[in-house]
Amino acid sequence: MPRSMTGYAKASTTISQKQFSVEIHSVNKRGLDLHLQLPKEYLFLDIELRKWIAAVASRGQVTFRITTETSTDISTDLLQRVDVDLQTLAQAVGFKETRPYDFAFLLQEAAKYTSMSVSTDLIEQIEPIVKEALMIWNQAKEKEGVFLIKDISNRLDHITKLRNQILSYKEKSSTRLQERLTKALEELETKLLDEDRRRILKEVVLYVEKADISEELARLEAHLEQFGHLITSQKMEVGKNLDFFVQEMLREANTIAAKANDAELIHYVVEMKGELEKIREQVQNIE
Repeated sequence: MPRSMTGYAKASTTISQKQFSVEIHSVNKRGLDLHLQLPKEYLFLDIELRKWIAAVASRGQVTFRITTETSTDISTDLLQRVDVDLQTLAQAVGFKETRPYDFAFLLQEAAKYTSMSVSTDLIEQIEPIVKEALMIWNQAKEKEGVFLIKDISNRLDHITKLRNQILSYKEKSSTRLQERLTKALEELETKLLDEDRRRILKEVVLYVEKADISEELARLEAHLEQFGHLITSQKMEVGKNLDFFVQEMLREANTIAAKANDAELIHYVVEMKGELEKIREQVQNIE
């Protein structure tokens, strides 16, 4: 199911006494534009994070932010670990005392441990929380996509009805045009020379051919069908194709409007173009 490019997600975890928060926010954009905001000591994660994001998104302006907060809680386990490290270091440099430091110093060193940079194995440690945030983000985009597709589908149904109305009216209009031209020619019949008659008939044929919108309506029907298949497909990255078909449908509508020689026919086309413009706005948000 197509999804929106607009979404937001947040996930948090604790790694080595640090609270890590991952936030993702995205809006629509023609291509994939990534903006990573990382603490200076974690800039080495940039390349890997870009790979993870690009693996699940193809379009949109994405802001990815990691913030950290050092825990002020010093656990018993941490104190014991620091104590062992200090004793090992003291023995290595020749101190004979079992603990050549007091408890206040131990607390001070433990506090330093909580503020130390996490080692480069952070990539493996942080991967689960990043993947969780990406999953929540995509779920938000899919949910928004459902609303977009529902609105587009309703407008597509309306355009199909307008297209059928134009087709029906076109057949009646063609009959009336033919009757008017026939009557006019009959009135002129006695006054025309053979050469004039042939020239007028050629002009009439050309006029009728130029006013015919059968091909435009056939192409419009094909575009509507292909567009409908795309918005109901299981593909997630269809935004560019949808945009292409909207442009083509607008092109056909404009051609029909240019050929229209009837006020009611023009009314249908204007209403159709209004719906297509609204669909084009919605399509700009689809990935």
